[in-house]
Amino acid sequence: MNNDDQAVKKAELVMSALTYAHDHNLDIKNEEHVRTILKEIDLEHYINDVSEFMTLLQSSQKMIEKDVVRRKKLN
Repeated sequence: MNNDDQAVKKAELVMSALTYAHDHNLDIKNEEHVRTILKEIDLEHYINDVSEFMTLLQSSQKMIEKDVVRRKKLN
């Protein structure tokens, strides 16, 4: 996998943002909270569309939750 790939970079940003949101009890469905996340992890200059980034955060969160449920069923 090429670490310079834009998709990989965006995925890493999403994971960093989700981690920050969870660590600071921020709601990824709240635009102001997402703007705070972007500002605090210094992404506000990189992410132009907050609404799109919110969708990425929410989709990623759902995928993680589904994976957790799946893994619990395996164990």
